[in-house]
Amino acid sequence: MPSPPPLPLALFLLCPALTFLARQSAAEQKLSPPAPRRPSSSPPPPASSLSARGSRSLRPVLSYFPLFLSCLENLASPDNPAGRIPLCVAENKLVTKGLLSPRMEKALPSACANHQAFTYSDMAGLPELREAAAAFFTAHFKGAVSSSDVLVGSGGSGLLSTAFTLLLSEGDGIIIPAPYYAAFDNDTSVLAGCVPVPLLSENPAAGPTEQELDACLSRSAAPIRMLLLTNPNNPLGVCYTVEQLEMMIRWARSRGLHVLVDEVYALSGFGEGGVAFSSALEVLGGAAGLGEDVHVLYSLSKDFGASGLRTGFLVTGNEQVGTYRARSTRSVKLVDSVPW
Repeated sequence: MPSPPPLPLALFLLCPALTFLARQSAAEQKLSPPAPRRPSSSPPPPASSLSARGSRSLRPVLSYFPLFLSCLENLASPDNPAGRIPLCVAENKLVTKGLLSPRMEKALPSACANHQAFTYSDMAGLPELREAAAAFFTAHFKGAVSSSDVLVGSGGSGLLSTAFTLLLSEGDGIIIPAPYYAAFDNDTSVLAGCVPVPLLSENPAAGPTEQELDACLSRSAAPIRMLLLTNPNNPLGVCYTVEQLEMMIRWARSRGLHVLVDEVYALSGFGEGGVAFSSALEVLGGAAGLGEDVHVLYSLSKDFGASGLRTGFLVTGNEQVGTYRARSTRSVKLVDSVPW
């Protein structure tokens, strides 16, 4: 009998990350063995030299992240069939190897020859990059976007933290329909000091009703200042209908709340049936319809299979947020001539 084929180098799920249940059970799980008991003669551990915010940042971004890191140290391969296969990270290795890498290899030599890629420029992002991103959003998200509407940052998580810090105050609550991406707990709280407020609805795939939104708002101990949506949904893998998006944005606006729509999986839908993706940009008639209170997040991590590049985009009509980004050094410099 022929021997079975060797295991691939790594197997990754091409689906959203672990669900909201990971957050629920994190407190009950021990992700690493307990530290050995310190002998009684040992001196007490030194007091932390970090601030309260710094101490919060030491918590794992995701409850299962230490286990994922341990997987990377012992990946399964033809030479290591007893290794581990991580199934908890949404990375599209087929896109990376088949589409992205060949294009990057061709483009990088000429792109790196551009000296502007290594010097100071507009801190909101290289003008050429912002123009390319605006054209990309206009074409694929079906809503007119100009380069002045686009801000570039060091990944989606970094831009989320920036948006929460600029738009909200410490202690403000953020309604998030559950189940949701477990790292949102970290993104909302570590630097901005905001409070994630899960919204459990009767039909999570369809989205919360207006009555469920009202109930969540009224029972929250923290003052609600934002509604955070993920479309396509992570972890459910479904899209909101146009009518549902319109209702949720209208509800938030009528109560003076910001809306941030994470559309990082926008172009990763496949197959037939179900609700097709509609961007908030399309629903609101382009960036001009975002106003001061609706913001769209995107990054290269999922659709482009380039999570390691740590590049994210925030589309917003809020001029004060744009002014901050233009004056801040917390931005990203990327080569501007990569022919995607």
